Amino acid sequence: MLCCQFTKMIGNKMPFKRVIALEHSSDHALSGLAQCSIHASCYKFQQLAYHPFDPIAIYGLFPIDSDYFTSLQSAYQKTSKSKWPIWIPMLVESLHTLEDTIWAHGKLEIVIAAQNIAEVPIRAAAKPNGCTDYFQLLGL
Repeated sequence: MLCCQFTKMIGNKMPFKRVIALEHSSDHALSGLAQCSIHASCYKFQQLAYHPFDPIAIYGLFPIDSDYFTSLQSAYQKTSKSKWPIWIPMLVESLHTLEDTIWAHGKLEIVIAAQNIAEVPIRAAAKPNGCTDYFQLLGL
């Protein structure tokens, strides 16, 4: 099942109210955690592909327990103030174990195309079942 019926939200609404960007480039998030703006479902996300001429990023969403999001948020708030919707915390060496635990959980459930993880999605698909051509999967 798509989080909050992503397919109905395409082009209509930003899907996430909170994004913790753990890796980022100069113009968009590459990986981190995201919290749904409707049901507060939590995901780890990772950029799977990028189209440099369009600037469209393909992100994989992996459902995780909301406790992981809360734990990481609380831990990073000790070193830097949160700023939403996209927060790029100051990374702390001592939190790598917690981050590794989070990354060990979750299965790829949703693939979305957007200019940034916190932007309105252009396309979405559920459970890619081993597909690696995400642009084709999303019809891009």
